[in-house]
Amino acid sequence: MTAEAINIGVGSGRFCIATDPADPHGAWWWEPGPKACASRSTGPAVFHAENAAVSPSTHAGATDIRFRVQLHTARNSLQPPFVDVWLVLDADAGHLRAPATGAQVATMRRKDLDVPESWR
Repeated sequence: MTAEAINIGVGSGRFCIATDPADPHGAWWWEPGPKACASRSTGPAVFHAENAAVSPSTHAGATDIRFRVQLHTARNSLQPPFVDVWLVLDADAGHLRAPATGAQVATMRRKDLDVPESWR
């Protein structure tokens, strides 16, 4: 999972991301709490990513993570009601990168996705 939130190209928000590279649908996200990605401000739990696809990347040793995030848009908006996200995990180097934004953050291992909710 990401140690800190990353800009994935969804508005001005930053998201925490977790993945299981061995699971072809193993991607989750949440908005960070006061302890960065070790806590969350959304819930009631972390969100399983919609249309998640996790697969080996064309870059050696990396993993591609793709999923969709639904957006709140006005009824007559010309904006699409979702954003398709593409991330690249380099577990050996210990980082996750968002090619669309150029953002990169450190990753850490966690035994579960039981991230506590915290607003303060």
